[in-house]
Amino acid sequence: MGNSQKKFSRPLFDLDKMFFWSPLDSRIMIISLSQGGGSLMVAIDTICELLRSRRLSSDELQSLCDRKLRTMIRHAFETVPYYRALFMSAGLSPEDVQNTDDLKRIPVTAKENLTAAGLDDILTRGAERGACFISRTSGSCGKPFTTYLGRREHMIRRLLGLRRLMDAGFRPLDRVCILCDPAQLRGWRFRTRYLPLVLAAQKQIEFLQEMRPTILKRIRERSACSR
Repeated sequence: MGNSQKKFSRPLFDLDKMFFWSPLDSRIMIISLSQGGGSLMVAIDTICELLRSRRLSSDELQSLCDRKLRTMIRHAFETVPYYRALFMSAGLSPEDVQNTDDLKRIPVTAKENLTAAGLDDILTRGAERGACFISRTSGSCGKPFTTYLGRREHMIRRLLGLRRLMDAGFRPLDRVCILCDPAQLRGWRFRTRYLPLVLAAQKQIEFLQEMRPTILKRIRERSACSR
């Protein structure tokens, strides 16, 4: 959300067919995005479903949202102690939330409520803490907050990020240059290089001339994610 990016002009093409036009590059990218999140075929099925959802009508999209909402509400009620207690305190059951209009019936949960509840009550029953991906906010809006993602949820979050890039015109063959601070440097990624902004201006120019990126992306301060 805190990132800004510039897309250089280039020929447009059907992004929905990208995964079939460049299968090798696409598979490498999907594997890198879904490391630890499941098999390659699960990742491919997920991104294809995410791409198809862009073509749904407003009624179809609302129906999809309501169906997924009912699944999520039932899962939370049955497996997360905090949300089960929250629903029961309001006299609600999963059947009382059938669509997004019903969300106003659920008491509002603040970050402080989740922190006070404790980890055992906010994690899904049976979740392995050591296998969770941990995401921490920077605390710019108050106190830092930590969330825990399962392997599949982590994969979906990253594939949603890929879909957002594709909506902006990104494709796997793009050369991506990420402008960053030294502390944000990452390891090697497919067709992606990091340019530390502490380099002298001339060095940055030489770097860009050599790489000839098709996408520039600026990373600002953001939440940390680890395992």
